[in-house]
Amino acid sequence: MFGAEIAFSLSHPADPRGFIPALIAAAAAILIVVGGVIAYLEVRRSATIWSSGRRGGWLVAAVGGVLIGAALTSWLAGTTSASAGTVSAAPTTTAVVVAENTTFDTSSLSMSSGEVLGLFLVNRDPTAHSFDIDSLGIHVQMPPNSTTTVAITASASGAYEYYCAVLGHRDAGMVGTLTIAQTAAER
Repeated sequence: MFGAEIAFSLSHPADPRGFIPALIAAAAAILIVVGGVIAYLEVRRSATIWSSGRRGGWLVAAVGGVLIGAALTSWLAGTTSASAGTVSAAPTTTAVVVAENTTFDTSSLSMSSGEVLGLFLVNRDPTAHSFDIDSLGIHVQMPPNSTTTVAITASASGAYEYYCAVLGHRDAGMVGTLTIAQTAAER
């Protein structure tokens, strides 16, 4: 039911509000399936497969250690300040992109080469989204019901696609184009 959101959250560990619950849910699902298979095999064979001996204890400790380590790493990554890049100047132009009902309200943005675009990303949905421009190396997470900012400085003119990387959202229409126009000095 929420497979796309869980997959997105697990692939973005820097957002602990989505990653840690998704990690717990995935671990619980795996434990339920493995426990069910082991119980089925034990009943079918009339023999104990999993004992409280060494093998089971070490496996549980190892899986628990990996899960705790992943959760701590996510929490630490979420507490550090992450940005899409450094900006040497204040934004020269601003824009707002609102994500709501699996769409971006703005399908086109524009700026001139050499400008700094201050972009406000507003997520009005109760699920996470992202704002990605692969060719500019911009990958910004948009937590549920939040506003995130990003500054875009581009030196090369052209048309660049932005989209939401959550599985299925790009196909549902969460895409747009950032057009960077040449300045008179570049022509």
